[in-house]
Amino acid sequence: MIRRLLAQPETRKAGMAGVIMLAAGLAACGGGTQTSSGGGGGGGGGGGGGSTVAPFFFGMHINNPNSPFPSTANVPVAGVRLWDTQTSWSTTNTSPGVYDWSSLDFRVNQALSNKVDVLYDFARTPTWAQCANNNPLCGSADTSIICAYATIPAEGGPGECFPPADLNVDGSGSNQHWIDWVTAVVTRYKGKISYYEIWNEPNNTAMWQGTDAQLVRLAGDVRCIIVGDKGCNPQSSYAQKGIDPSAKVLTPGFGNPIDRLVTYLATPLNGGTGTGISFADIAAFHGYPGQSPPEQVLKIYSTLSVPLQGTKMPVFDTEGSWGSKGSIPSISDPDQQAAFTARYLLVQQSAGIARLYWYGWDYIKSDNGDLWTPSGLTLAGVAYQQTEIWMSGATLSTPCAASGSVWTCSFTRPGGYQAMVVWDQSQTCSNGSCTTSSFSLPSSPQFVQYQDLAGSTHAVSGSVAIGAKPILLETGNIP
Repeated sequence: MIRRLLAQPETRKAGMAGVIMLAAGLAACGGGTQTSSGGGGGGGGGGGGGSTVAPFFFGMHINNPNSPFPSTANVPVAGVRLWDTQTSWSTTNTSPGVYDWSSLDFRVNQALSNKVDVLYDFARTPTWAQCANNNPLCGSADTSIICAYATIPAEGGPGECFPPADLNVDGSGSNQHWIDWVTAVVTRYKGKISYYEIWNEPNNTAMWQGTDAQLVRLAGDVRCIIVGDKGCNPQSSYAQKGIDPSAKVLTPGFGNPIDRLVTYLATPLNGGTGTGISFADIAAFHGYPGQSPPEQVLKIYSTLSVPLQGTKMPVFDTEGSWGSKGSIPSISDPDQQAAFTARYLLVQQSAGIARLYWYGWDYIKSDNGDLWTPSGLTLAGVAYQQTEIWMSGATLSTPCAASGSVWTCSFTRPGGYQAMVVWDQSQTCSNGSCTTSSFSLPSSPQFVQYQDLAGSTHAVSGSVAIGAKPILLETGNIP
């Protein structure tokens, strides 16, 4: 199956080449805040018709440094997020003023050599800089908490979810450990890292044992150091300000439920002016739907509609997929994983989310959404590849919406090409067999064929069987 996909018709190969070239162009421009749909996700309000799907939308996590880059498997992406890559604060800043840049250098250079941009998350306090787990002045003082990565080799040691020792729970304090760290990173990678995220999933107790006031202080100092236009705090000592104003600052990437992101956005900065929302160029969330279908990510995303209304701030889903298939029985089947992948991409782009960083490209612990293994693309990987072909360069004419359990989204391309993606959320797959329902084709436009998630094309007339895996109804071949 994979060999056949990699030897597609000339028109398909030409289209993928165009995707690669455009992705390279975006990377060369430093990323910026370009969006994949009209409105850029601003206001959290959803996409809309008339927007062209740009390769910018497709982001990825690559966990194993020895894995082939996605583009080598005909799965082009525009950006990578560095997380679970042995590039954190704790693994890099090994003692005060001492840095081991080897892993971070490798990852940044790998991305740039593949002409994609980089999102870096500053999180995970090193042991030497941590608030003691029994100190209520700078942390939760919850000694029962075991931080994530505490027992994982080469991940920097325990206690990484506690704030820096010099940052008080109300957001006051020198915060010099953080300032020195951020300054060192941004100075070294000026012009190389396009996006900076403040922290990873701070509403997860294993990831963060601080307060929103502390998070906002972290963000304010980051804003001052990177951009230099706001956040500079009289409590702080900055060696440099505005080191790389072309880079963009993201909010912390809150996980589901993301209600606390709304609280964070409104939290004021201690000792200065501004709030969580004022220090960010881009709002970040993690769209794992858990036990729910992939379409549930739209409900997660809708939480942002009120605080972002009218801001025109783009939204990134900086980490998402089905998660661990071991904890979600309904997604243990490879066909179900393929169905999830396609639907997850389609509904997020349609809603106006500017970029989705899929987790992840390759296998790491508990099979978290892997698209590639040493045997090649998984069934979900092929589905990702095909869905990207369907979307990239097409104009979303009708956003994804449901009528009962049946979802549809419509696309157009130059030359009169029209297409409709359709699936039935109520259907399922098991052991290589998928249930279906009958879908009557509309009288206009006149669809003559459909593509499935394996890349095969089938003639169609009158009606077609649809299931959990989307199909692409077409008036002809993709031009």
